[in-house]
Amino acid sequence: MNKLQNRQMNEPTFLEEGSTRSSLADMVWLGIAFVLHLLYFAAFQAERACWRDEAHAWNLATAPLRDFLPFFAYVEHQTGYLLALRAVSWISADPFAAGVFSLLCTIAAGGVLAMLSRNLKPKPTLGLTAWTLTLLAPLLYRYTSCVIRPYAFAFLLHACVLLGTTSLFSRYSVKRLLLLFPLIVLSVNTQPINLVGAYAVAGIWGLATLIQWFKMEQPTPLKALSSKLIGLPTVVVLSSIP
Repeated sequence: MNKLQNRQMNEPTFLEEGSTRSSLADMVWLGIAFVLHLLYFAAFQAERACWRDEAHAWNLATAPLRDFLPFFAYVEHQTGYLLALRAVSWISADPFAAGVFSLLCTIAAGGVLAMLSRNLKPKPTLGLTAWTLTLLAPLLYRYTSCVIRPYAFAFLLHACVLLGTTSLFSRYSVKRLLLLFPLIVLSVNTQPINLVGAYAVAGIWGLATLIQWFKMEQPTPLKALSSKLIGLPTVVVLSSIP
C-alpha cells in the first residue's frame, strides 16, 4: 500500500520534469530560429536597392503632409500600412527603418500566435512551436520580414484580431467587442487579403456561439444570445469598408 502511494506521489514529479525539459528544448529551438531570422534579414538588407513598389510606398509615406493627404485619398488599399509607415518615417528617414518595422511585425505576429495557442489550451509548448515555425517559414523570413510592403504588418494585425476574438468569446463584454472593431477595420484596410480572414473570423465566431448555445443545459434568455451574435453582422459590415 505504501509503495502504491509513493508511486502515485512521484508520478506528477516525473510529468513536471518532462514538461520542463520539453519547454526548455522548445525555448532553445525558438532562440535558434530567432537568430537565423535576424541573420537572413541582415544578409538581405546588405547593400540592396529598394524595388519600385517599395520606393513608391516609402516616397508616399515620407511626402510632406500637403502632398501626402491628396495622394492618400486615392490609394485603393494599404491605407493602414501607409499610416504606420508614415509614423516609422518620423522616427527615421532611412528606408532601412521600414525594413526593421517589417521584421519586428513578423516577430511580434509569431508571439501573438503563441499567445493564441495558449488561449486554446493545447499542449503548453505548442505556442513556442508556433512561434518557431513562424520565424522559419520561408515566405516570411525570405520576403515578408525584409521588404517595405504591408504583408508583415497585415499578418500582425490579423493575428491580433484572432487573439482578440478568442479572448472575447471566452470573456464576452460589449466594451471588448467595440474595441475589436477598429482593429478589424485597420486590418482589412492594410491588406485586402485580410478581408477573407475577417469573414472567416466572423463566421467561426457566430458558429461557435450557436454551438455553445445549444450545448447549454439551461439556456440564457434570447437577449443574451442576440447580444453575442450582434457582433457577426457588425464585423461583416465593417470588414466590407473599402
